[in-house]
Amino acid sequence: MTRRGSTRQLGDGGESQPNPHRYGPRQREQRGERAPVGGTVIGFEQRLPEELRNALAAFERAANVSEWCANQGLDDGPQLARVVQLCGDVADVATLNARLIARDSEFGPQFAELFARTAEECADECLRHPQQYTQECAAVLSRAVDTTYRMLDALRSRRAGRTGSVRA
Repeated sequence: MTRRGSTRQLGDGGESQPNPHRYGPRQREQRGERAPVGGTVIGFEQRLPEELRNALAAFERAANVSEWCANQGLDDGPQLARVVQLCGDVADVATLNARLIARDSEFGPQFAELFARTAEECADECLRHPQQYTQECAAVLSRAVDTTYRMLDALRSRRAGRTGSVRA
C-alpha cells in the first residue's frame, strides 16, 4: 500500500500527519486558487453558526488524524489493514463534509450522518489495537461524532422552527 497525502512532523515522536495546507490563504489568493478543504477564507467561519464552526473543525481534525493513523498503520503491518481502510474512509467522508458545510449543501445532514456512522465504526476498530496512534485516533473520532450529532440536532431544531416539521 502507499501513503496518502503529503506529511508533516507531529510532535517530536517522529510520527507524521498529512498536511493539506501547504500554502496560506494569501498565497492561494495571489495564485487564484481556492482554499483547500479546511482552509479558511477571512470571515468565512465567523459567518457560520457555532454548531457548524465546531463541526467544521471536527471534520478537519478527523480527516487529518485519520490520514495520520492510516499512514502509521501501513508501517505496522497487515494486522492493521481494517484500521487503514476505515481511516481512509473517515478521512474522505470528513473532507467531503467540510466541503458541504462550506457550500451550505442541502445534502449536508445526510452526509454528516454517514460521517458519524463511519467514524464510530473506525473508532471501535482503532480501540481494538494497542498502538498509541490508534487510541488517539479513536479519541479524536469519538469527539468528532459527538460534535456531529450536536450539529445535526441544532440543524433539525432550526429547520423545525422555520417549517414546523423536522426533515431527517
